[in-house]
Amino acid sequence: MTGSMFSTARSLMALVLVVSMLAPLLAMSVPVSAEPEVMDLVIGGSGSEPWAISNIAPGDNGTEVLELRNAGSIDGYVTIWFSDIVGTDGGTDGANLSDHFLLTPLSEGLHSDLGFPATFDSLPRSVLDRAIVIGPLAAGTSVDLTWAWEFFDNGVQQNDAQGDGLSFTINYLMTATGPGDHASWLAIDVLGEVTMVAINSTGHVQAPCQAAGPNRTVVLDIPAGTQIVAEDGGPLLRLVLSEADIENALQGTNATALSETFVLEGFGENGAAKGVVFSPCVRISIAFDPALLPEGNAPGVYQQLDGEWGRLNDGGPYYEWFAQACIGGTGVYIAGACDDHEGMALLRSSVLVFEGSERVFWLEVLPLFIEHNFKVSVSVDVVNVGNAPGNFTLELVLDGEVANTAELYLAPGQSDRVTFHLDNIPQGDHQVSIGDADGRFRTYTWTNWPMIWAVAAVCVLAALVAYGLKRGRGSG
Repeated sequence: MTGSMFSTARSLMALVLVVSMLAPLLAMSVPVSAEPEVMDLVIGGSGSEPWAISNIAPGDNGTEVLELRNAGSIDGYVTIWFSDIVGTDGGTDGANLSDHFLLTPLSEGLHSDLGFPATFDSLPRSVLDRAIVIGPLAAGTSVDLTWAWEFFDNGVQQNDAQGDGLSFTINYLMTATGPGDHASWLAIDVLGEVTMVAINSTGHVQAPCQAAGPNRTVVLDIPAGTQIVAEDGGPLLRLVLSEADIENALQGTNATALSETFVLEGFGENGAAKGVVFSPCVRISIAFDPALLPEGNAPGVYQQLDGEWGRLNDGGPYYEWFAQACIGGTGVYIAGACDDHEGMALLRSSVLVFEGSERVFWLEVLPLFIEHNFKVSVSVDVVNVGNAPGNFTLELVLDGEVANTAELYLAPGQSDRVTFHLDNIPQGDHQVSIGDADGRFRTYTWTNWPMIWAVAAVCVLAALVAYGLKRGRGSG
């Protein structure tokens, strides 16, 4: 062999040895954590913007194309409906363009009981009307949707529509149910945070859910089987809970206001306001600053009816950071407190105690990787400051979602430490809270790159030395 051939052989042998020695180390780099199953619809393209049609004549036509991409981890179906419809009159004969405007959706996986091209007035106006559905759209895949439009020329004079305008929004919602599942969706907006709730044709909730606002200021806890219906029996599309501008709340009572005032409203088609009834009741929780609770007072939820405030029936136990009660439907609510409870169990929490974890790969003194806080323990000290015993429920909230609960019984004056354990936490920054105590932590993997490169260099050197010794023995 020539010298260059020997050099090439040495390099290849060293590379093989290094790769075989480093493979187990590099395989330990970053653990994979199971992510929650989610649906995430991403929309792009010219057709994703609100539409505004004007200055068109009979026979005019065109297309708008958009991409529907399922960026989540589970398959879903896309329901399509139209809203924010405004017709403008270009003359004095009425806004008639919608009578002549036709639309046709073109896409793989399209399901519809409509005939296309369809007149604009026949297109669905509600998420409950699943007349146009696309799917299933597999996780990680996308599909193109083309909207073909036309000002239909019927061969006769159409001056009543020329010069008119038409604007509208096309809405897209991804759900887990297909067009034949006979399930609809109710949007519950709590202070700007929207939760979609599956209901059947009679308005019964299909699975338990919590609809919570930012920082869980207000939470609606809805059990499976709860019937949510409009008082007039008509279709219900949205529930919206927002802050109400009411001065001197709880005036005329012996109660102290602890929170802002909130109004819960229902809305049907075209934004029509509706009264809504829950059967059985839905539990509402309203958070407040514990410093606002007067000593010896019991927090509760008050409702305004016909201008009068009344405390909703509740038997405790009570908590120093939120008030809760069962509500029967829409209305105006506030957290308040009074001292007319002779015996009550009242839970107080203290500062949250956080204990993270470290997992070392390879040697303690010479680690290659260190996992930080993929497992954590979170504790809080609690005490029953009331004068009656009580069975309490504590919730551990991680990133705005209830991650665990604990039940405990405390006699008057009795205290305890409650500890929660979390495992397989995704990498990133996290917020955790128990009661009114909260904290932040970060889950990450530290990589000791200098040590890895040092190990690689040692492996290379060892491989070269071994090869040299073997070659020396062979030549001898």
